[in-house]
Amino acid sequence: MGLIILHPDPAQANGKTLSVDIVAVHGLNGDPVDTWTEPKSKAFWLKDFLPDELSGARIMTFGYNADAAFGNSTADVIDHGKDLLGSLIDEREQEDELERPIVFIAHSLGGIIIKQAITWAHNEPQYQSIKDHTLGIVFFSTPHRGSQKAAYGRILSNVATSAMHKPKSRLLDGLRSNSETLLRLTSEFKHQAPKIQITTFYETRPMSIFSSLIVEKSSALLEIDGEDQLPVDTNHQDICKFSSRDNETYKKLVKRLNRMLKGKATSRPAANRPFRTHEPHNRYYEVSHRVSSFFTGRDDIARELRERCLPSEPSYMQREQKRYVLSGLGGSGKTQICLKFAQDHRESFCGVFFVDASSANTAEQSLSKMAQIFGAGNSMEAFQRWLANSIEDWLLIIDNADDPSMDVSQFFPPGNRGTVIVTTRNPDCKTQANVGSSEVRELPAEEAITLLLRASGEEETDLHSRHRARPVVDVLWYFALAIIHAGAVIRQKLYSFEEYCVAYRDGRKELLNFQPVQACTDYKYTVYTTWEISVNSIRNIANTAVPGNIAQEVITNATNALELLDFFGFCHFDGITETMFLNAWKDLAYNTQYTW
Repeated sequence: MGLIILHPDPAQANGKTLSVDIVAVHGLNGDPVDTWTEPKSKAFWLKDFLPDELSGARIMTFGYNADAAFGNSTADVIDHGKDLLGSLIDEREQEDELERPIVFIAHSLGGIIIKQAITWAHNEPQYQSIKDHTLGIVFFSTPHRGSQKAAYGRILSNVATSAMHKPKSRLLDGLRSNSETLLRLTSEFKHQAPKIQITTFYETRPMSIFSSLIVEKSSALLEIDGEDQLPVDTNHQDICKFSSRDNETYKKLVKRLNRMLKGKATSRPAANRPFRTHEPHNRYYEVSHRVSSFFTGRDDIARELRERCLPSEPSYMQREQKRYVLSGLGGSGKTQICLKFAQDHRESFCGVFFVDASSANTAEQSLSKMAQIFGAGNSMEAFQRWLANSIEDWLLIIDNADDPSMDVSQFFPPGNRGTVIVTTRNPDCKTQANVGSSEVRELPAEEAITLLLRASGEEETDLHSRHRARPVVDVLWYFALAIIHAGAVIRQKLYSFEEYCVAYRDGRKELLNFQPVQACTDYKYTVYTTWEISVNSIRNIANTAVPGNIAQEVITNATNALELLDFFGFCHFDGITETMFLNAWKDLAYNTQYTW
């Protein structure tokens, strides 16, 4: 294992002038040769085609023990990244080699190993030459976000482990849903990526044994400035195999490699790229809510937010302040979309600020509080002036501006600087937008099913589970908040998928018969009914006369939960804090009258 030099032959390389190192890294259960070889023609394009296309290139392929992922080896992504760096250092010892540009080509997991190597090189001085001279990376279907958006980790984990009858190791653990390794690595790598030319090829066809893509587009794309994004009409396994030089994907690859070597930008003119420094520069992140771990989909709106709201030039050069409005029914996911955008693009802004505008008073209080936190003064106007005079880019999220009698523009900082995103149930607020607006509607059916399975703790890639989940999302009209409620009930084993549909129809019928004043639109029945199902299931446990199979502790917990819900009904949601619970817990040590 390690680096294998394919061209030129080391025995005949003396005297040849080499101008670039091309390093290919295969994926999970791959091979340094077979991964890049088209099986029918036996064409190994790294060796058979590429040397003629890139004059002066030294072409190498890196092999690592991918099968160890299914054995007892403790090797993981970090170990393989270090191995790659060590192998490169050994092959680049001469003075002329130390400054030679490097271009990496990765398939699947190979891209994660390359990202790990680059990130590690930025932290260790002995790898400085690799850090300084990495020119570009070509990714073929790399799952940057793991199975949070794609089925990659779990599919390979289940299929490969079953097929090989071997236990799973840390390497496979690193590919699982919500993998800490992948999320951390992608975040760290994005700080280095502006210095590197990135080309991404992503698959558009599922493999024959699966109904969905191994790595979905949303996971294959890094979504960074200047990334050259190219769809390929093939599956995950065949995306980097070429039978001839006439293969369209191969021709596109060669063109981009040559552009990298010539130092040409491949995606769009530099003047149109979002402005940012090479290093992360976010200093203020005043956001009181978190992105849900179940967040699913909304890629179309996310793309538009990136295009319309990310800085395209320094803030002080903007002709007008950017304002974008997200409208839609309550519970459709507007706030979560904003939080996800803020989290993903935090480093594009010097500051990110979140304002609760559910009333004029709460909005003014939020802005005044931030003025005090940042030493700008004690009033809303003081904080607005502070933002208006900042020469750096900032993002202000004005959330829940639903009151039709409230003029949301009173909360905008004056002047031409910064970006403001408003979320509202009031469609008339769209008149405040000057760079765009979107209506957040119901989720697409497949995304709704994925959300329900994540919320219920079920396997999202299992076809049987997806089939069982479909009737639930159908009756919930693919509505995000209702699906989250339903998932919580199913996760706690209070209902199965099938039982939930029956309970929902019965509960909805009761609400329809009651006809509450608030139920002026059908979505409110959806949300109210799912909430009622959750509360009623807790109430049924609390009212259990004879414990039977239900432990007394569970009954007591259900009773306490109902009391808490009654109490919280009188609180503003921002007032329900962790501190409240911590103080109550501390009081228990001094007050024995509490039985819970």
